[in-house]
Amino acid sequence: MFSLRTLKMVPILLAATVFLLLQGSGQVSLKSKPGQEIYARATNQSNIIQVTAMEKIRLFQPGELISLCDLEGQMYGAGKGRVVALGEDGKITKSFVTSIDKPSISAHSAATLIIGDTGKKVLFLMNTESGKMSELLRLSSVRDSAQNQYPEASLLETGELMSVASNGHQVFVAIGAGYSSAIFKIDPATKQIVGRNWAPGADPTAMAFHEGGLYVLVGNGRQVRRFTESLERSLDRIDLPVSEAKGLAIRKDEIRILTDNATSVGRFRIPVSS
Repeated sequence: MFSLRTLKMVPILLAATVFLLLQGSGQVSLKSKPGQEIYARATNQSNIIQVTAMEKIRLFQPGELISLCDLEGQMYGAGKGRVVALGEDGKITKSFVTSIDKPSISAHSAATLIIGDTGKKVLFLMNTESGKMSELLRLSSVRDSAQNQYPEASLLETGELMSVASNGHQVFVAIGAGYSSAIFKIDPATKQIVGRNWAPGADPTAMAFHEGGLYVLVGNGRQVRRFTESLERSLDRIDLPVSEAKGLAIRKDEIRILTDNATSVGRFRIPVSS
């Protein structure tokens, strides 16, 4: 039982904790335009990175994209009925027609994207040289051999497919179901669930797999959280200076998102591998 004396000490203990965290925090320099330094403040204890500003790439056909990814140093975007390759100047360099109204895209393997049809809950692979698509997996065909495991596989049927990612072999699907939102790791070859965890927020709208970690955009597009490849949740967190960001592209130590109502790509450098 807590005593009144103990309760009175809580604000003091919290203040002391905050002080120690601030003492242990440092600044990570984020390279941007020549002559410009963008800084993100990180605490060593919790690996929290706060991005204070970002460089932007203005898109020449704004507002049409809802998903973003990076594949082998090439930026790709997707919107209703198409997937496009984007240059560093924001211009479209290649365009492919699809039949998907609300796509989620991510890197899969060499010259191959994974595309989730979030409306029909079907995953496809797209060859980025030819634009040819092939069906990879229907969530309705996924089976769960585990007993009494949570989150339950029934969410694949009852929830909303929000985003997809891939490690080149297995796929990750984020299912929106309010406070029960979840992420599943699935082997397309066996159609079996091989990993699962609760999502870090109710709206896991974008994901990207990078160097053994799964990065998830949540919090109304304000925050990026990291999981291990086996879907163990880490304490790593990246707080963004914008809201309603879409898409998630990771290139070495740089993260990119769609921002400003998808009229720009925001980019900032952080030590994502740390």
